[in-house]
Amino acid sequence: MKNKSKLSTINYKLSTSLGFTVIEMLASIFAMAIIFALLTAVFVQLLNIQRRAFNMQHAQENSIFILEAIAKEIRVSQINTSGRTADTCYSDLDFTHPDNGVVRYELAGNNFIRRAGGVDQTLNSNNISLERLSFCLGYLSQPRVSIVLRIVSGVGNAAAAVDTQTTIAQRYLNP
Repeated sequence: MKNKSKLSTINYKLSTSLGFTVIEMLASIFAMAIIFALLTAVFVQLLNIQRRAFNMQHAQENSIFILEAIAKEIRVSQINTSGRTADTCYSDLDFTHPDNGVVRYELAGNNFIRRAGGVDQTLNSNNISLERLSFCLGYLSQPRVSIVLRIVSGVGNAAAAVDTQTTIAQRYLNP
């Protein structure tokens, strides 16, 4: 027995309706370009926000460090009030520390300077600038100093400023 298989022939026609036209391809590329542009703008904005948050944290850390350093010395010192009136703000502060002698805090340029024994020490980091420093003296029942600071970290749109105010009372009581 002979098996004869007939091969059937199928006519394949190429359809012109399948695939993308050039206009459809250009439209999809244009739409993707717009989406990428929007995503890039969002990414750049997120980077700026992250830089600003970092600068804010850096300014806060410097502010806390400076205020803690001042507070430790003022609490055990005696403020030099000669020529100064109560409830008045000054740009510098002099006091006598039991171990370090006469200590002076002041703003020099954009740096916070501690001067003790003729040696100047900058308390803020290099990329921080102090724009405002005031020492307000009060003498009601106990000598106290209110400190007002404005610290700026960073430049341009990512710059962050921290305004800080605190009051420190001496442990020294007048008899």
